[in-house]
Amino acid sequence: MRTPLALLAVVAATLGPVAAASAKEIASVKVCGAAGCRDVTDRATTAIVDGGPPTTPPGAAAPFFRVKVTMKAEGGQDVPGWTNLWVPSAGLLRGDDGTWMSPASTTVDALNRLVSGIRPLPAGRLALPAPVAQPPAASAPAPSAPPEDGGLPTAVWAFIAAGALGVAFALARVAAAAVAARRGGSAPAG
Repeated sequence: MRTPLALLAVVAATLGPVAAASAKEIASVKVCGAAGCRDVTDRATTAIVDGGPPTTPPGAAAPFFRVKVTMKAEGGQDVPGWTNLWVPSAGLLRGDDGTWMSPASTTVDALNRLVSGIRPLPAGRLALPAPVAQPPAASAPAPSAPPEDGGLPTAVWAFIAAGALGVAFALARVAAAAVAARRGGSAPAG
């Protein structure tokens, strides 16, 4: 069996970025806290770049750190990185694009090692998005009235009728095939 070229293209497109990302390594990591920024590259592991699934921001401002990451490309040159916000008390990470993430425990452990011994930035400096106003509670729709005759709704009858027609059609084909087999011919194409 031949593998379709389209399938190979999809696999290459999927695995291409993974191979490129694995060719990169951390060039430097700085943690910024209340006393300024500190180079913590020697404590950094690749787990710190794992982010996590998107989630909602913390319910209230809390002390936090800025984590500045620079990557080294395959050719050895430093490439622009990003700055995340790490809120240890909430266990949440905010990406450069403003997306809040819930990182895996390995990432949480790696980030906590990075910030160990560094005083965080004060909670008052953590900008959180304004709470989204909840729309007024909609009243539940009134339950639909039962059919006047106390019987089944029209839609149910339509499904029953369609099913019955399908069974009748299938039985007619079986009967036609049986008659044709007794006569020695073949059933009409249908």
